Amino acid sequence: MKCLYVHPAIRNYREPLFQKLGEMGMHFLFSSSGSLGEHAIKETADILARFPYPYHQAREMRALPVSDFSLDLMRVFRYDLVIFSHTTLPLLMYARWLKWMGKRVLLFDVMWRYPHEVKKFRLAYPFIRSVVNRSVDAIIAGGSKSKAMYMQEFAVPEEKLFVAYETTTDLMQVPRCERTAGEIEMRVRALAGSRKVVLYLGRLVEYKGLDVLIRAMAQLPEDACLIVVGSGPFGPLCEQMTCEMGLTDRVHFLGGCAVDETLYYYLQADVFVLPARFQLHETVNCEAWGFTVNEAMSLEVPVVATTAVGAAFDLICDGETGMLAEENDADSLAAKINSLLADEARRKQIGKQGRAWLMERCRYEQSFQAYQAAIAYAIMRRERKSDTPG
Repeated sequence: MKCLYVHPAIRNYREPLFQKLGEMGMHFLFSSSGSLGEHAIKETADILARFPYPYHQAREMRALPVSDFSLDLMRVFRYDLVIFSHTTLPLLMYARWLKWMGKRVLLFDVMWRYPHEVKKFRLAYPFIRSVVNRSVDAIIAGGSKSKAMYMQEFAVPEEKLFVAYETTTDLMQVPRCERTAGEIEMRVRALAGSRKVVLYLGRLVEYKGLDVLIRAMAQLPEDACLIVVGSGPFGPLCEQMTCEMGLTDRVHFLGGCAVDETLYYYLQADVFVLPARFQLHETVNCEAWGFTVNEAMSLEVPVVATTAVGAAFDLICDGETGMLAEENDADSLAAKINSLLADEARRKQIGKQGRAWLMERCRYEQSFQAYQAAIAYAIMRRERKSDTPG
């Protein structure tokens, strides 16, 4: 059976899983090329240069007002089983045709809150629900919240759902460059001095909630500072807000960094915070997962996340493996951060417990087994239907 995975792009956190799928004979079609940032484009190119499995990089039709569309997607008809990533245009265009032709169709998704508030998604909902229920043989959910949403929102039976917990490279095992480590330590310490470091690392976009974290900083003690690593369109507003609040001596914007530098910023942090919030009027209305939570936890850095972070519901037991704050609530966020900054022993304990739980829950082998189970179910389900009289 010829199998194809249609995914926007390969990233470092997907590479080990894709290698396992490639070893079982999976081919890949990467549907997006122009929407990645500068660092991500370089990262993707480096991975593909060493990627030994059959793949095709689609050529997006940029003139159209949609993303991930390419005539190269017609390649899906060459395969017996196709896995689509997310309920985006490729799935919606081709799933019914593939189903009609007797192909197996699977869906991978991490979405855990459907954006009904956005008009285009509200209008498309009946069609998406129909495609999911009538044309998709099995669904691989990226976490428990995503599984629950498909059961509740789309009425997908539980037997069709398989959870592959979102996983990243274990940064504790990554070889370290002493020169880079020293340079970043000097850069951070030049700004932080002897203060404890609260780290934000990620894109500067509105739903990530950096402004909520900046408001929370006003409630933290003077011996704590915030280091912001990342870039994006929300950055200038956050910098202006920092100035207006008189926090420029305790909130420092360092700009973006290369993927292989993130490790060293985590190592400088006393606490890592992902302050995401719901943006119900936006296409991306919350943090679907939050790989930075995995990365920080892998290094035993205690994490504070919010109830708008998908990973929090699988990785954070409040007060044991991390801290969980209410989304878009600066008071709640400040209280959780303060409880960690005030107690070094507790920070270390939560850091160790967080890593232990992460290593138990999020493993590439577990994800691979979920894919295998979903594929086996899809094949069995279609064969069972074809054997049914009439």
